[in-house]
Amino acid sequence: MQGKPLKLSILDQLPIREGGHPQDPINEAITLAKRAEAWGYHRYWTAQFHNTVSFTTAAPELVACRLAAETKTLRVGAGGILLSNVSPYIVAEQFNMLETFFPGRIDLGIGRTPGGDAATHAACLYGSPLGQNAFEQKMIDLKAFVAGLPPLNPQWQHIKATPVTDHHPQLWSLGSGEGSATLAAKHGFALSFAHFINPYSYADVIAAYRQHFQPSVFSPQPVANVCVYAICCDTEAEAIRQRASRDLWWAEVFQGQDPPYRSVEKGLAYPYTVAQTEQLRVKREAVIVGTPEQVKAQIEAIAAKAQVDEVMIQTMCFDFAVRLRSFELIAEVFGD
Repeated sequence: MQGKPLKLSILDQLPIREGGHPQDPINEAITLAKRAEAWGYHRYWTAQFHNTVSFTTAAPELVACRLAAETKTLRVGAGGILLSNVSPYIVAEQFNMLETFFPGRIDLGIGRTPGGDAATHAACLYGSPLGQNAFEQKMIDLKAFVAGLPPLNPQWQHIKATPVTDHHPQLWSLGSGEGSATLAAKHGFALSFAHFINPYSYADVIAAYRQHFQPSVFSPQPVANVCVYAICCDTEAEAIRQRASRDLWWAEVFQGQDPPYRSVEKGLAYPYTVAQTEQLRVKREAVIVGTPEQVKAQIEAIAAKAQVDEVMIQTMCFDFAVRLRSFELIAEVFGD
C-alpha cells in the first residue's frame, strides 16, 4: 500500500528483433534477470503467446525454471499462463514442480485471453470441449489443485497435483479491465493490472478488487500491482527516439502483421498515415518515456493513485544495451 518503499519488478515479453534469432530473447533474459537481481528488482515474469514470430514466449514455465536457476533471490514466474488453452491440472503440476525446485520464489500468473487466433486456440485445446467460457471453472480448479483441495468435478477429487508440497506458488490474475479483477477478488488471487494496455481505469478497478476481495489460502488479504511500459534514457529526447521501434511494431500489428521488433531508424523513417498516427497517439498514452527523474515521477504517481507498493515494468528496445540501461537507470533513481 501507499507509504511503503516501492518495489520494482519486470515483465518480459521476450521480443524477437528483426534479423535476430528466437534464442536471443532467452539469452538476454538471463542477463537481465541476473542484473535485475543485483539492482534490487523484486520479481521477473515472462509472458505467453502462441503461433507468433514476434516473441519467444510459448512456454513461460520453462523460462521461469531457467531464470530461477540463474538467480538466487529473484521471484520468477509466468505473466501469465493462458489458462483457457490448457489443463489446470497440468499447470498445477508444472508450478508445484517449480516451487519444489525453488521454494518461495515462484509466481503463477494467469491470463484470460487465448493468446492467438481461433485456430491456434483450437490447436492448444486439441479437441477439448472446454473453451474460453470455462475460464472461471478452470481458475477454481487450478486453485484447488495447487492447494491440494477438491476440484469441482467429483470424479477428480481423489487426484493430487504432484509433487505435493507444504508451500505453494503465489497465484495472480492478470488483466486490463474489470473482468479479471472481479474474478481475482472472488477467488482470492493477487491482481496485476496492465496499465500498459489500459492506462485509464486502473485505480478504480484495483479499488473495487480490494473492496470485494475474498480471502484464500494463497492471499489472505488483497495484493495488487500495476504493470507499466517505460523507456528510460539519459535524455528525454533519446527516450522518445527509442519509442519509435514500439510505434512501428504497433503500426504493423494494426495492419494484421506478426512483425519482429524493428530498429529505431526504421521506425523514424516509416511514413505513417493520419489514421495510424491517431492509433499511435492512444498507444503512447500508455507509455512512460523520459529521464530517470521523469520516469520516477510518473511511476510514483501511478503507484500512489493505485495505492500499490509494487510496479512492474515492461520495456522493449531494438538495442538490448539500451533496454538493459533503461532498467539500470530506473533502479538507480529509485535507490537514491
